[in-house]
This record gives sequence, C-alpha cells and structure tokens, in this order.
Amino acid sequence: MSLYKKILHRLWLISPKENFRWTKNFLLRNKRLFKYNLNELLDNKKHLSSVVLIDRWERYLRNINTTFPNLDIYKKISIKNKIIYELGSGPLLGWGPIFLFLGAKEFIYSDPAFNEEICFSKIIEEKYFKKLYEDLVCNYGSLMSYEEFIHRVKNNTENFENHNESMFDFVISNSVLEHIKINDIENVLSNIFKKMSANSYFMHSIDFSDHSLFPSEIYSKKIDRNNPSLNFLRQNEITNLLEKIGFKLLARVTNRSLNLDNKKIHNDWIKYDKDDLKIINAIYFGSK
Repeated sequence: MSLYKKILHRLWLISPKENFRWTKNFLLRNKRLFKYNLNELLDNKKHLSSVVLIDRWERYLRNINTTFPNLDIYKKISIKNKIIYELGSGPLLGWGPIFLFLGAKEFIYSDPAFNEEICFSKIIEEKYFKKLYEDLVCNYGSLMSYEEFIHRVKNNTENFENHNESMFDFVISNSVLEHIKINDIENVLSNIFKKMSANSYFMHSIDFSDHSLFPSEIYSKKIDRNNPSLNFLRQNEITNLLEKIGFKLLARVTNRSLNLDNKKIHNDWIKYDKDDLKIINAIYFGSK
C-alpha cells in the first residue's frame, strides 16, 4: 500500500483529535520523554475502558491453559498475599488494581511517564476506578468494599525505583519488552530476575508487529535500527534472551500470526526462519 493510501486510511479510520495526538507524539519522539496528560487520558477510551484489562488477563490465562492443559496455570498463578510487579504499567497502574482486588499484598509499578497526581486525582477515580471496581465485582464477586479497594490502590502500590525490600512473587508485562532498546533489554530483565523470589513466575505478552495500521507489511521493509520505540527482536531471540538470563520458560503461546505466502521479504529479515516471522503476538510464561 502506498504512503498516500496509508495516510488516507488513517485519516478515515481515526478521529482528528487522535490523529493530531499521534502526529505530535511522533514528531517529538526523539526530543522528550512522553508524559501522560490528564485531558488526553480522559479522551482516550483505551485507557479508561475498565473491562479491557480484566478480559485480557482472563484471555491470557485461558490461552495458556488451552495450549498447555497439564501446566495447571490457574494453580501456579496465585495472586492472594503475593507481591506483584508490572513492567510498563501505564498511566492507571495497569493490572495492579485488579490484582489488589484479588488479594495481592502489594503491587509494584514502573512506567517512566507515570504521574501519581493524575492517577490518584478525583476525576480519574470517578471516571475509571469506580467503574473498574463495579466490573471487578461483576466478574469476581464482592471481595471487598469500594472504600477498601481504593485504599489499597492508593496505599498498597509502590514505584519500582523506591522499592528495595521484598522480592517479587509474580512479574508481568504487556506489549512492553518490544519497546526496550536492544542494548538495554538484557540488563532490564536481569535486574528483574534478581528481584524475583525463589518460587516466582513471570508472564510477558509481546507484540512483534511494527505497531502500525498495516502489520502485514512489516517484512517488506528494511529493519529500522534507528526506531526509537521498537527493537524488532523476534520470538526466538526473546526466548534465547530469557533463558540466557536464567528464566525457565514453561509455556510460549502464539496469539496472532501472519500468512506470509506470496509476501515479499526484505533481505534484512531473510536470516530468520519463516515460522518465527509469522508470529506477531506471543505470551511467554515461566518461572525463576
């Protein structure tokens, strides 16, 4: 698809406000650290949809259980009284509030653009956390009052940078590892490995696409090694990296894949096996 058609396609599918935001962030991507803005958050259905993370969490568990029924994933991941760390938790603490509702002892978050003042503001509580609580009660029952829930969200959460004591029982990330620079990713994962307890588990979902509206065209282009936000590592490279650090991979589940039949493959990608290139989204689950 030509660049002209891609631009028209984006203009047609996405609102003018979202297109303006995307263009602004794209132009400034090398000039500043992205920061979450309250007005942009309030306009963003992705972040304020209270059911998305619940559905995604349950879907990931089902996917692993379906592919690896003997793994007994539901018994291995016990949330109650556990210390959980999420890498790249986003503006509203990611899965943290869900895990705290399910009985987690503490939630450790990390996101360079996180703004505590915005996350714990009254308007975000009204627009997001109250709705999230209602959806959690609908899905899991009335495990606690709203007052206890929001108290735990505000008081049982801690920034990774300030957390020096307890070890992590469970580590999770969603569409984050592909954004860490190649020169940094091993060090990031190694530091997490050191903070995990002896019987801990991890789950990472990785999006191997180029995060564009046209993911099927990713392999027709040269690998952009100067891309500031994607490392373009493939599935087996992530597997090798995890195992090199010492993680034990117990399950790897493909969520989405590409049909590469009759697709042009650029020379930069020829070194990869086609079965590896087909995988666009995968879940990694394992232990320390």
